[in-house]
Amino acid sequence: MSHNIIEEQNSMEQVTIDKGVKIKEGCGLNHWESLLEEWIFIFSKYCQTTNGDSPCLNRERANVGLLASAAWRNGQVSLEEWPIPKKADASEENKNGRNDLWIGGIGNFYDYVEAKWMYLCVDNDKFLNYVQSTMEEARVEADKIIGDDNPYRKIGISFLCFCFPKENIQGDNINNYILEKINAILALNDYDFYAWCFPQIIRKKEDGGKYFPGVMLIGKQVER
Repeated sequence: MSHNIIEEQNSMEQVTIDKGVKIKEGCGLNHWESLLEEWIFIFSKYCQTTNGDSPCLNRERANVGLLASAAWRNGQVSLEEWPIPKKADASEENKNGRNDLWIGGIGNFYDYVEAKWMYLCVDNDKFLNYVQSTMEEARVEADKIIGDDNPYRKIGISFLCFCFPKENIQGDNINNYILEKINAILALNDYDFYAWCFPQIIRKKEDGGKYFPGVMLIGKQVER
């Protein structure tokens, strides 16, 4: 067995269900580690303050807002849904658009972030395909960004709101079930960062016969 495979397995064994952050080595986004830790704090605080409401059910706009708030807690600054020029198709001129999230304040670079959100039905055999599909949509949107004269990065992210039928869970094995799905997404190894938050207070949040236990946030820098 190769050293890399051993490292990957050991890394996956250390994953905990409540929360976690993983940054791919050499991706140039190490400053996102503290940002994602603040995002986890805000997500968890919302769940506790609202006595079990889950922000990940409120779709893209609300979840981008939590990440923007995390940036301010992290000593950065941010703007949401602000007008910028974007690339058009090859047959068209560039046009005005909106950027989901701009983050500045650490180093000389600005981060332009384009986000997607989805209910991720992890009981579906093709759920990893859905992860890759929504990240491709985020990548395409991020690639359209036309930044200013300052150094900047373009980043696509996806909020993955886990859901699965109650009948999939027997007894108290919900933790093992969620952990299995987290590890499957981590094993894709296609992205630059991964963060997740499954607070105990919403771990068995139910709606329409399904559990909505928490969220993963994944992202990747887009080549310029």
